[in-house]
Amino acid sequence: MPDLNNIQGDVWPRLPKKAETFYFFSIEDPAVFKQKLAKLVPMITTGQEAKDTRSDLYARKKSGETGLIQLTAINISFSYTGMKKLGKTDIGDDIFSGGQYKDMVTGGLDDPQDWDKFYTGYNGTIDGVFIITGNTLAAVEKTFLHLVQPTFSNGGPTTGMRIVHTESGTVQQDDKEHFGWVDGISQPLVEGLEPATNKPREPRPVPNGVFFIGGDDDYSNQPAWAKDGSFMVFRRLRQLVPEFTSWSGKNCEDPTSMDVIRLFSSRVVGRWPDGAPLDKYPLRAPHDGEPDHPVQKENDFDYGPDVEKQARCPFASHIRQVRPRKDFPDDSQAMIRRGIPYGDWTDIEEKRGGHTLKQRGLLFVSYQSSLRSGFRFVMKEWANKSDFPHDKFAACGGQGPGIDPIIGQVRKYPGKANIPSALGIQEASDVSNRYVDVERFVIPEGGEYFFTPSISALKDELCK
Repeated sequence: MPDLNNIQGDVWPRLPKKAETFYFFSIEDPAVFKQKLAKLVPMITTGQEAKDTRSDLYARKKSGETGLIQLTAINISFSYTGMKKLGKTDIGDDIFSGGQYKDMVTGGLDDPQDWDKFYTGYNGTIDGVFIITGNTLAAVEKTFLHLVQPTFSNGGPTTGMRIVHTESGTVQQDDKEHFGWVDGISQPLVEGLEPATNKPREPRPVPNGVFFIGGDDDYSNQPAWAKDGSFMVFRRLRQLVPEFTSWSGKNCEDPTSMDVIRLFSSRVVGRWPDGAPLDKYPLRAPHDGEPDHPVQKENDFDYGPDVEKQARCPFASHIRQVRPRKDFPDDSQAMIRRGIPYGDWTDIEEKRGGHTLKQRGLLFVSYQSSLRSGFRFVMKEWANKSDFPHDKFAACGGQGPGIDPIIGQVRKYPGKANIPSALGIQEASDVSNRYVDVERFVIPEGGEYFFTPSISALKDELCK
């Protein structure tokens, strides 16, 4: 079982935040950097500290206290080039050592023209990242300027490392991402760290070794010093919100009805915007029409009654493609997600014109003990494969379900997704022949693979 005092808090239970900045750095002098890093280690927020803070926040909220609590937290992760500079080359595999550009761009999924130059080494190699969270971006910046930066300086210029790029995001109202759906609901339960819910339709707890090196069911064969560490994926994903809304209108039965458009787009996502799963509420969100209904952050579903059909939730829907549950009852692909939106909310002018005018999207983060089994498998074998799930051809008219309509990457050839009528498959037939052309609404603009070491690994290995 992972030691909460040894793991970094963003992996589990999550750093409390309303704002977050990723400070990507290059290691200029490894020897000096190690000396400075040793001074930073006591400031890193552990899993236990994050858990205590979150418990305190929940207690304050339950007691009726209002207003933002002044808080910040710090974590650190390293790319393969950073680990190499620190003398550790025995961690990871060819996926980690090759880096995300080689895996996603050279590997044929991402378009190289979409990647920001900063993620291709324009301003220096990205050897690591400081993750700082807080209640505001001003608080985050203050933490960096008054805690992190002075740690790497001698009263003058920063030594040992150099910041080469930053990305910042803020939590949106009701925890929604820019398409308008509550985000971060369907998180896996980590066995040993979280109690089972005892809900028969909710996925069972996942062995902690799927997320933490050295845990139960971890078969990654990493060195002993890496125990309690986790591999982190960072990706900047641009979202084309007006284009997605227009596409939804063009493909639903009545493009003049907002209710019908909402139903169709919810079938594409697999949830209603407030988080309620279509598997439980296929035609109408619970409390629909009530002005102040609570956000339905439900995870109590597994596609069980409909596992061979898609009248309730299409096989190609986003949440079913990336977490298929009973469609693919194997927990080894599960990921812990820690993303945060960036950019302004879509304005009226953009909505009316149907075209994106401002930069917005998601700073995607996931943690897993194996990149090959986690993020990479989900992206390359599930979300971007038109024949997944592999045994659903009969229910889709003889073809595969199609690619994920949200994160599927369409480049040279148009992709398709089997999205049955918004009213579900007619009772006379369990087969859907209805395919829609998929466009790109989420564009990867860069990222990197990192290793998030334990506190003991930082002290005993990376600072030596």
